[in-house]
Amino acid sequence: MGNIKDFRAIQCSEYDDTPLDGHYYKWLPYPGKNKCELTCKPDNANFYYKWADKVIDGTKCNHRTNDICVEGVCLASWM
Repeated sequence: MGNIKDFRAIQCSEYDDTPLDGHYYKWLPYPGKNKCELTCKPDNANFYYKWADKVIDGTKCNHRTNDICVEGVCLASWM
């Protein structure tokens, strides 16, 4: 299938054109404490930033399971 970007990575990249403290970054997903927040890190810097309190519904909670975030809460997948 090629190089498909995951849904969380797409959400982080939406902020590539948004300056943070006067700088532009290429944002990548960062596994923060809350699995359903949109926390991202620049690909060339050593910090992370929470862009949103919750990811878009249907985003996977992490890459290891099929659990998804709904309204900011990680729900177990029954698949």
